[in-house]
Amino acid sequence: MTGIEVIQVHPDLRVVGSNRLNGNMYQRFSDGNRFYESRMRVIGAAGCDKTVAILPGGRDTYQDLEQGTIVAPKEAYSKWQEDLQPVGDIVYDPEDPPYMVDLPADGLITRRTGNGLMLNAADCAPTVIYDPRLRILALAHNGREGATLGIGPKLVDHMRRVYGTRPPDLVVHFGASIAPESYVLPRLGESLRQEAWRPYLREVQGGYETDIVGLATQNLLDRGVTGGNITRSPIDTFAHPDYFSFVEHSGNKSNVPDGRNGFIAVMRKTELQPV
Repeated sequence: MTGIEVIQVHPDLRVVGSNRLNGNMYQRFSDGNRFYESRMRVIGAAGCDKTVAILPGGRDTYQDLEQGTIVAPKEAYSKWQEDLQPVGDIVYDPEDPPYMVDLPADGLITRRTGNGLMLNAADCAPTVIYDPRLRILALAHNGREGATLGIGPKLVDHMRRVYGTRPPDLVVHFGASIAPESYVLPRLGESLRQEAWRPYLREVQGGYETDIVGLATQNLLDRGVTGGNITRSPIDTFAHPDYFSFVEHSGNKSNVPDGRNGFIAVMRKTELQPV
């Protein structure tokens, strides 16, 4: 096994996921530049020209990559290893030649074929949102905060407002993430006491099963996305032995490595053949 899987979401898209068999995808948990090797294997499988990755921690912020240059401040990379620290602010310009850059955000939007949107996660749900009529691609980081703050609806609202997207046209896929039965919180913080969470919490021995994708899905349904156009990976990152899981690592740090799985989506170029 290579640890890289091509995921069928829509004929226009090339969507690829990776797990720990491919290697860690995030510099914070990698020796030297090895995470770049893991990333390049995933990028190669996706057939990208230019790759823009989400650096989670942007809360409910998102970046529309068609809106001109974007500056990712050097301070956003404080958790990088010292030898990988950028020397200054990183500027993303959609007109620049191919390259790879991380942007601090919880969502990205592009209209360019060959422009890969990548997310590195371990339990949170990478979420593809695609408008096949207008060919607009978005990627969201749906963790507990992303679902609470509604990063998915924010992207849909932006696509509708700026480009004229019709929510019933959208195709959505949630990638591998932690299942509710594996994500048991011993207590509920203030945000999870909100009424919107109630249907997605189940009290069990030891705490509350928490369905992040359940709430994130409902958020999109409330914006007019058609339920039949939403799919969800059956993989539970906590229970599957090949996937990095932050929750599993937190409970057994001496035996379970920390790291991030990869997920990338790109609109196909004309010469790419269907999978």
